[in-house]
Amino acid sequence: MFIKTQCSSWVDGSPKSRARLYREKCAASKDFVNQGGLPRKALFSAVDASLRRLGVEYIDLLQIHSFDYNTPVEEIMEPLHDLVNSDKVRYIGASSVWTYQFAMMQFCAEKNGWTKFISMQNHYNLLCREEREMKKFCNETGVGLIPWAPPCRGYIARPVSSPQPSDRTAVELKMGRILSVGQTETDHAIINRVEEIVQKKGWKMSTVALA
Repeated sequence: MFIKTQCSSWVDGSPKSRARLYREKCAASKDFVNQGGLPRKALFSAVDASLRRLGVEYIDLLQIHSFDYNTPVEEIMEPLHDLVNSDKVRYIGASSVWTYQFAMMQFCAEKNGWTKFISMQNHYNLLCREEREMKKFCNETGVGLIPWAPPCRGYIARPVSSPQPSDRTAVELKMGRILSVGQTETDHAIINRVEEIVQKKGWKMSTVALA
């Protein structure tokens, strides 16, 4: 069984709440020390909690989600290596980081003989993709690429003027504004082009988004 989990985001530590909290608020407050980011304590706590919730002995692939600017690279990569050596994690990967950050972490692990990342997950869809550096770096160094959000949070799976509002739509519109996707004239032109294709072919927009 393949299990992947991500760690980095801060969450409310109360038993009844698992809401993700704003990074800036948590990083600046002593109340959230070791409840997020990528220091050793947070990494081990996140993995142990995931193992308990999933009811398994190990995680096949653990991915860090975003870069931790408050923790030295060495203090990120060594505990990840220790998690692999402890048999709690089989492989490690990363997502949502810049190429230079990913390269720094890989080079740090290689220099110290620690476990290196085997996967990289970045935005890859018709509206948002990074092909100039990350893709080439991963291809040249043997790192697997995992697409994140091929339908781009659903924007490519429905017309720009979709008349079907829902709770999910409201959430995605809010996140879209935060992430600056699906809102520009260029984005709308691409989505409209996808709609033209599906009308000609009789396909679904989600099919073209994943093609």
